[in-house]
Amino acid sequence: LLLLERESGIHGPNGQLQDYSAATGLLWIRRYLEFHLDMYSAILASRDPTDAAIDAYKTQIEPFHGWALRKLFTVRLSTMMPSREDL
Repeated sequence: LLLLERESGIHGPNGQLQDYSAATGLLWIRRYLEFHLDMYSAILASRDPTDAAIDAYKTQIEPFHGWALRKLFTVRLSTMMPSREDL
């Protein structure tokens, strides 16, 4: 699939990816897998789940989000994560 995209020329010069492509989808999947790896590793190391989620977000996903998504994700992660005692 990625070779087909490359051969079709849908991506821009210098490796610039087309927004709606398999390559971009795979890139975001990789970013979210890294986010989950960081978050669960921190939780297993006895960190507070909310802190672990926010730190993993700031490291792996936040650099690729605009201002509005940054605010939304930070608020949602701080309100939806269970406490350490509830795990």
